[in-house]
Amino acid sequence: MARFLGTLVVAVIVLLAWEASPASAEEKAYLGTVLEVNLEAKTFKIIGHDGALIEVKADGKAAEHLGQIPLNSLIDVTVEMKGAKKPTIKSWKMAQAQSPCRIFDGSRCIP
Repeated sequence: MARFLGTLVVAVIVLLAWEASPASAEEKAYLGTVLEVNLEAKTFKIIGHDGALIEVKADGKAAEHLGQIPLNSLIDVTVEMKGAKKPTIKSWKMAQAQSPCRIFDGSRCIP
């Protein structure tokens, strides 16, 4: 009986700790063409190679460099997915774009 109660207490503690922990973010990469850059909303839209329209949010350093993303350029963007929120930019690469920020590594731009 004591063994059963001990196991039950451990199970309850594990479940409570699991529910209290924040949802982990998932990283996802998209390759697509930049359709729109909205500096006020700090977002940009790309159309993926599969035809899906993706709206991505920028914050922090990424938002500072958003205006350096040229329209109609091919971009490889890595985003962080958190629940039902818009994907948030982690990094991007533009191989052929004419931009002072062709590569953004999450904190700085590389021409």
